Amino acid sequence: MRILIKVGVLLIVSMLWGSCKTSQVNNTELLSGSKVEQLLQNRNLEMQMQWANPLNTVAINAILNSGLLPPGQTGNQISLIGNGNYFRIKGDTIAAYLPFYGERRFGGAYGRDAQIEFEDIPKNLEITRNEKKGYFDLKFEIRDKNHSTDNYQVSAQLYPGNKGVVTINSSSRTVISYSGTIQPLAKEEVVSVEGKE
Repeated sequence: MRILIKVGVLLIVSMLWGSCKTSQVNNTELLSGSKVEQLLQNRNLEMQMQWANPLNTVAINAILNSGLLPPGQTGNQISLIGNGNYFRIKGDTIAAYLPFYGERRFGGAYGRDAQIEFEDIPKNLEITRNEKKGYFDLKFEIRDKNHSTDNYQVSAQLYPGNKGVVTINSSSRTVISYSGTIQPLAKEEVVSVEGKE
């Protein structure tokens, strides 16, 4: 009798789990290469990051071994699901709010947040298309929103199928990359290419 109850509970849980996964996939329209290109041309796109991939250092491993990170995380892949992060291209402005896992080399103000945050018109913006592999490559430089000493060199690859990777090299932090999904900006966020709402 107990075995039948356990099997029944497992069946119900697996059906609920499967229905949750299906609804997530159905709610997201897959973007083709031309749709990603259109979002880039209109400069109205957003990425929600699911994974942070910090440089695997002794300090990161010490944090992982101390139990401060949730179970299932590794030294070079940390889940960001449920974390309010973003990488946005909105008109001429590129903005990001991303949690940082890594080491600071020098500088930084005491008591300030450790995230990577910027919102500005980037310098030396280059957008190219890799025809062979079908993705778009963005490269630019930008200053941190809160720390005047932090300068970032950012490289982003945007792939068809809603996938993207952003790598950030900082003047005072170890390199870190993020992977997530591409989507159009929410309607209230959309601006025209000229920057008018």
